[in-house]
Amino acid sequence: MTDSKSKPFDAVQMMRSIREHLTSQVTGMDLDGERRCLRSVELPDAYLRELMDRTARQGDSSAVAPPRR
Repeated sequence: MTDSKSKPFDAVQMMRSIREHLTSQVTGMDLDGERRCLRSVELPDAYLRELMDRTARQGDSSAVAPPRR
């Protein structure tokens, strides 16, 4: 296995950093406050925006994909 200092990109460290940042933002909020906070974030990636939109529409039966068989 390679040393983490030689890696050009450390996904684990990035995930930990993002998680720590989000936790500091939502600490003490109720569930609705957390949802509003997370939805207010502008996502630069079109794929991530689409995933967030699909998640927001989960209650709408037309937005949910049929189950796989």
